[in-house]
Amino acid sequence: MGAIKNIFKQLPGARPLYTIMRRIEGQLRCAGDTYTCPICRKSFGKFRTAGLDQRKNAACPCCGSLERLRLEFLCLQQRTEIFTKKCRVLHFAPEPALTKALRANPWLDYCSGDIEKGRAIFVVDITNINFKDEEFDYVICNHVLEHIPDEAKAFAEIKRVLRPGGQAIITVPADPDAKTTLEQPTASAEERITLFGQDDHVRLYGQDFPQRMQKVGFQTETFCTDTDVPPELAKKYALLARDTVYLGIR
Repeated sequence: MGAIKNIFKQLPGARPLYTIMRRIEGQLRCAGDTYTCPICRKSFGKFRTAGLDQRKNAACPCCGSLERLRLEFLCLQQRTEIFTKKCRVLHFAPEPALTKALRANPWLDYCSGDIEKGRAIFVVDITNINFKDEEFDYVICNHVLEHIPDEAKAFAEIKRVLRPGGQAIITVPADPDAKTTLEQPTASAEERITLFGQDDHVRLYGQDFPQRMQKVGFQTETFCTDTDVPPELAKKYALLARDTVYLGIR
């Protein structure tokens, strides 16, 4: 495959074709029915290895969804009306697999935002959201807050743009054994890798994440692999044990 890649690099405009071929080749290598992705509904004998820690069966070979996204999709199905009713959604740092699934609802008014131009429909700073008060029924935010120094401002802005009764659906990297969130504001990039797992993270969350949301007035709920997904489905969908989606209700 490496030789083919080198050939395609030299052909103008051939990269999209190479990407398609690579996806098809990967799906053929993973053929089978041991695991199923709840988002794209495709089944495979194995999922792709992914992540800095090289987790096995982490990424769906078809849509690329990781474990946390597959868990969140189940949460959206079971705890929200996103797929069944007309509503307005703001999706931060949008993942292609989830974006496609959300936009399959023809009644959904879908908006996506990212701090970097070209990564979403709108350029949006989560600490200064350029939308009016109470514009959205749902705000989706996956693995973003660990990058944000002013977390309280981000929470306040998310709450501001939600309608009464609206929900923030959030995932963050967390240590399930830690009672409190680890933060070191003055840590260097090298120290952040050791403390938080990545040099662009500013904290590693603990069990106190719901309390941090409650400080700005959210009511909180959780959706967890171990308590909200039957064991046979958690295995079928290749979910991580003790993984959690946090819901903040305005």
